[in-house]
Amino acid sequence: MSSAVTATHSDRSLNDSVLVQFPKREDLEQFKRLLVLYGHPYLPPLDERWSEDMSVMVQLVQLVPGCADDLAQAAAHLFFKIIKSHRRPDGNKRSALCCYILLLALNGKTSDVTGEELEELAVMVAASYGNSEGEVLPMLHDLFSGK
Repeated sequence: MSSAVTATHSDRSLNDSVLVQFPKREDLEQFKRLLVLYGHPYLPPLDERWSEDMSVMVQLVQLVPGCADDLAQAAAHLFFKIIKSHRRPDGNKRSALCCYILLLALNGKTSDVTGEELEELAVMVAASYGNSEGEVLPMLHDLFSGK
């Protein structure tokens, strides 16, 4: 896989100690409207509870030590927790991909990880057994930070 998250309109690196801008419920709702507007057969089920459910996951990640000032760590935790929590009856992997993209966009970043690679990562996280955070999160962090 390629190096992961790169700067777009910002020259700060992922390792700089800058507070991560997490999506608020309003950001998630606006992003959902854009996703619906542009449509795509691979979107998660974007019902009336999607923004609320994703907002809960974002709030949980904000409580994780180190996520407030490490974008790669925040992205890894958000991606992992959305998939593993099974908050939604369907579309958890697709929701994780959408929230990953939104988190990067809010922080002026893009990802060098391809859509296919992100899909493979989502499937791998979903297939990991039990509480695999200790194994999967460091790998996601390294990938998302370009290590």
